Amino acid sequence: MDCKNTHIVQSFMKLVVILLVFLPLTSYSNTIKTNPLVLPPSMFIYEHQSFAHIDNFISTYTNNIKRDSSELSNEIYQLKKWINEHEKENKRRTLTIELLIFSLLITIVYIIHIYSFNKRMKKSSKELKEKNALLNEQNVMKNNFISIISHDLRSPFNSIIGLSEILEEELREEDVNNEIKEYSSRLVSSSKKTLDLLDSILMWARSQMHYLSVHKEQFEVESLLGQLGELYSSSVHAKGIDLKICCESRYIIYTDRNIVETAVRNLLNNAIKFTPQGGCIELGCFLNDDSDIVIYVKDSGIGISETLQSKLLKGELISSNQGTNSERGSGLGLKISFELLRTLNANIKITSKEKKGSTFYLTFKNK
Repeated sequence: MDCKNTHIVQSFMKLVVILLVFLPLTSYSNTIKTNPLVLPPSMFIYEHQSFAHIDNFISTYTNNIKRDSSELSNEIYQLKKWINEHEKENKRRTLTIELLIFSLLITIVYIIHIYSFNKRMKKSSKELKEKNALLNEQNVMKNNFISIISHDLRSPFNSIIGLSEILEEELREEDVNNEIKEYSSRLVSSSKKTLDLLDSILMWARSQMHYLSVHKEQFEVESLLGQLGELYSSSVHAKGIDLKICCESRYIIYTDRNIVETAVRNLLNNAIKFTPQGGCIELGCFLNDDSDIVIYVKDSGIGISETLQSKLLKGELISSNQGTNSERGSGLGLKISFELLRTLNANIKITSKEKKGSTFYLTFKNK
């Protein structure tokens, strides 16, 4: 093929490329009119100079397409970035709304709980007031009951004791059977013990209800111990027990005499109960190293185990055992004594060995 035909083929192919590029946008004639770079085919098909112009056109158009494509890509990137940012913002808003809804629900539940709690508290408060009113009424009844017992039971017992003592004195002067005299002595002793127990129980009941009032006064310890020795003289005589009163001096103590007397009386009664025939009991007092007054009750009885000592000091009620002459008791005597002594802030100490006796020490501050 000659050189001229070759140029014709190349020109034709370039024309096809231009048509393929411009046909989607507009017709080739419009392109020639609007674009000064495009020339009619008649001007370059047979002229070799026009091919350079066509190459320049194609290069320029390609660069325009690349530039537009780059701008479009940039716009697409910016659009995606904007969409991502808005999605994140929507997620944050959604999370915030969910948190607000959750907080609102918690607040509603809390308010409902508080309302329900207040309602229950009002109901409980009302029931508590009713129960307190009932308890106050019952306490008043108990106080009245104790007062009635104190008066109506102690008076007959005092009469029984008085008549029993008169009977005992009359029988001593009469020539009657010794067994009858012994019975009269037992009657006096039992009556006194029963009255003492009644007084102790009434005093303990008052202390349990915080109704017991402490009345402090000055009194001589030796005189108190001497009176208790006389009170239980018939009991110790019946068991052949040697009762001694040992005080180093005439100590004066300032405290509640009735409580001290009740406590020491119960301790002495307990010592008589558990001391065998021919044993000995000692009532005494002395000053310790701190110049405090110590009253003690010492016996040669059966003793107390360490377990029972611990229970007594803790204020626990222990079961009562039979005495050496089968005497019976309630087990309340020592418990009542210890609780009454605590109202005076007295210190209590026990030293004892089984089958070798016991000693109870009651220490009172000497102020």
